[in-house]
Amino acid sequence: HHEFFDGTGYPDGLSGEVIPLGARILAVADAFEAMTTNGRFTPEQATAEMQRMACSQFDPRVVKALVEAWRKDVMSLTPSAIEGRTHPDAGRPLAAIPLPWTLGMRPSTQQKVATALLRLGGEMSVVLDMETLSKRICEILQEAIPCPTSALLTRVDDKATFIVSCGTGRWSDVSGKCVTPVSGSVAKALGTGDPILLADTASTPPFAERQFAGGAAILLPLRHESEVNGLLVLETAEPNGFTEEDLRLARALAPSIGLMLEVAALHQRTAEAAVTDSLTGLHNHRYFKQRLEEEIARAMRSKLPLTLAVLDV
Repeated sequence: HHEFFDGTGYPDGLSGEVIPLGARILAVADAFEAMTTNGRFTPEQATAEMQRMACSQFDPRVVKALVEAWRKDVMSLTPSAIEGRTHPDAGRPLAAIPLPWTLGMRPSTQQKVATALLRLGGEMSVVLDMETLSKRICEILQEAIPCPTSALLTRVDDKATFIVSCGTGRWSDVSGKCVTPVSGSVAKALGTGDPILLADTASTPPFAERQFAGGAAILLPLRHESEVNGLLVLETAEPNGFTEEDLRLARALAPSIGLMLEVAALHQRTAEAAVTDSLTGLHNHRYFKQRLEEEIARAMRSKLPLTLAVLDV
């Protein structure tokens, strides 16, 4: 995202729409966040500065989208917020404040949801690697809903196949492998997008040649907008080991997790686009330089010779 729209950036001097869209969006978001952090610029000053630099450093369409989104947020402020009135929940711990989508839950469950959302938000701000993020999501969910086994399946490009991005317990042996659910409860959850609570998995049909081990399970489809982009599986060895309250808790966390997966997938696609030629799909010169530097460093550490073969095809 250090490439400039007018071609004066680095490392490759790309310009205009040759720069991957994800990189152009990241450049605008990164600059806006940097300018408004610690009160260096007000949002008004930051957007004005970015509009001034549109067409030179930034994609003007992306800047326009940012400005429109920011103005929409400003217009949505309530009169009490504008007048500076004190909210009735001011001063209370966030984890103790009932969230709109947790109404009807037990207070203890509401606090679990708020705490889990805080932790998920913290991970999203520092972790963008899909594998690491998936592990942290499973850990947070297993702490909020105690269970020995979990798995996070994320959709791959063909939209019919899922990869087990994280697996604990009996799922650990298939972590990193692909599955294609075509029947059974998992396929039903993915097809309908609705969470499923299985009280006793011993009678549950298998999916993708993987039978539930018995006990109870929660199948939680994860969405970004209208598309299912993942599935969270929680399992326990005891039949009826999960309750409807556990299902409500998981359902409340699903939108945030789905967004996190989409952001991580976008980051992954942007990283791949940075080292891949958009026309041929082959690695570009930047990737060659990165790999060469890595191999030189490894050869120096191991004190072994390094050979570079160049083939002209």
